[in-house]
This record gives sequence, C-alpha cells and structure tokens, in this order.
Amino acid sequence: MLEDFEKQILPHRITIKKGKRIVAYIYSRTNLIHWMKEFTKGIELIRPSVTRFATSNLTLRRLHEQKGTLFSLFTSSKWRNTRFARSEKGKKIEDIVLDNRIFWKGVSMCLKAAVPLIKVLRLVDSDEHPAMRFIYEAMDHAKEKIQSNFNNVFSCYDPIWTIIDRRWESQLHHPLHAAAYFLNPQFHYSPNFQPDAEVKIGLYKCLERMVPDVNERVKIDLQIDAFKSAKGLFGIQNAIMTRKKKFSGVFLFLL
Repeated sequence: MLEDFEKQILPHRITIKKGKRIVAYIYSRTNLIHWMKEFTKGIELIRPSVTRFATSNLTLRRLHEQKGTLFSLFTSSKWRNTRFARSEKGKKIEDIVLDNRIFWKGVSMCLKAAVPLIKVLRLVDSDEHPAMRFIYEAMDHAKEKIQSNFNNVFSCYDPIWTIIDRRWESQLHHPLHAAAYFLNPQFHYSPNFQPDAEVKIGLYKCLERMVPDVNERVKIDLQIDAFKSAKGLFGIQNAIMTRKKKFSGVFLFLL
C-alpha cells in the first residue's frame, strides 16, 4: 500500500523524492552530519523500518519532527559561511528545506496517509503477540484515522482508500482475519462491537474449512452463541477479567 502511494500518487512521489535528497545530501558530507547532530541534539534523520517504503515515510516523519532545527541549520551563519551554501546542489537543498509552500505541505499530506498504515505494519511485524486477531480491526481503524486526518474531505482521502481497498481485497483480506476479529474477546465484548455480514461469513467459512464434520460444526455454532452471550465458561469471573489480557485463541477453545 505504501509502495502504491509513492508510485501512483504524484504528490507522494515528489515529496518523498525531495525528502530523500535532503537526507542523502546531508549524510554524504561529514561536516554536515556533525552540524546536523548539533542542531538536532544527536537525533538522526534516517528511520529504518521493515520495508523500504515504510522507511521513506518514517524518514519524512523525522524530517517533519526536526523541521524547526533544519530551518535553523540552513539559515545559520555556520551554513551560510560554507562552500556548501554556495554550491548549486547546496542551494537546491536549502530551497527545499525552506519551502513551506510545497515541500512541507506535501510532507504533512504524506504522513496523514502513511502513519496509520505504518502502525498496522508494526503490529503485524511484532513478535510480542500474535497479530492475526487484531488485523481486521487495525485496518478499519487505520482507514478511519486517515479519513479523520483529511478532515473527512472525500476527495482527499478517497485515492488513499482506493489503494488500501484494492490491496486489502486482493492480497491481504482472508476469512481467517474476520474470524479472528469476531472471536477476539477484546473486541467482541466492546459496546461498539457490531460485526457486519462480511465478518460473520468469514467466521463460518473458517468453521467449514477447519471442521469437515457437520455435527461438530453444529456443536461449535452453539458454543459460539454461548460466547456471544457470555454464558457458561465465557461468563465466569475469570473469563470476564481476562478478556483483555489473554492471548490464546477462543476458536481453539471452541474446537
């Protein structure tokens, strides 16, 4: 999805390219690296991540966080009195850094779209907890956050949503995501939990795949009713107290 943003949305491609030029220029000159760290108090501009396209956007976020210090660096006497400031390349980099009208506006726009997805990427890449039961909700939340970041202006977030939906439907969305979401106690017992038809269909598709015996599926279906209503073992105090703490799958218990 992040790759598609960069390749298919012109402002993303232009802004990321400019951000890379700033970083490449500074990090290819020892003196500039030293001065940059003086101004940022040791903070690096490069933010490595699990994918190249996430790295590009995380680096943009670091540039955005250090915007003030970069302004200070490129308007300082230390910069002005160097050969870098007089060179053609140096002047172009300075122009980008001081460009509030286009570059920094573009950085802000890119981050509005990319950061919510990077949070999902971190969730999936984490070894701390199994991510399967959180992905469906995380993707929905990411889309909502992107919409909110663009102040609910449809024309602004629609191209982003189109890319997300295309990748989600064709490559990432599986019935197992929906089933894991439905059976996740952290979500299921939330007052706002309202599974749509897609979620329920995903649950029963998984059930058919994992349990060939029809009679066994009927038994599990009855247990799912007990789970939804928090009856039986699902309603005892320990089960209620650990809804947001345990990381074992309810589906395995049902089986």
